[in-house]
Amino acid sequence: MKTIREWLNELPEDIRVRAFRNVVKPERLEWEGSNLKQALMGAFDWRDTSENHDFWELVSQCRYAAARLTLPKTIAQQLNVTEFPFIIKDKRGNVIYVETEQNAWERWEWNESGEVTYHETGRG
Repeated sequence: MKTIREWLNELPEDIRVRAFRNVVKPERLEWEGSNLKQALMGAFDWRDTSENHDFWELVSQCRYAAARLTLPKTIAQQLNVTEFPFIIKDKRGNVIYVETEQNAWERWEWNESGEVTYHETGRG
């Protein structure tokens, strides 16, 4: 049997990153599973992820392309943007969102003093 870590490491890179990001209790990565579904279920609660239960069910069946189709679209995808980088600024001129052609994005929040109070990155 393989450990959960070993099962997750076999996933395609974009899905592997999402899986490891959802692990709340790192000690679970050393647990063993007899198949991918068992490993994913042991790694984290699928309902508590931004990807959703359906995404992880499809991943557990190695249906990666179908799983990717369940993910929410990025802002640029929703707006059918064709020129990148796609940048959104607030009324003060602070960059609050940037997206690249590869669907990588970054988001910022700023306080009244012009200091970053929140920053996150993501992909697709």
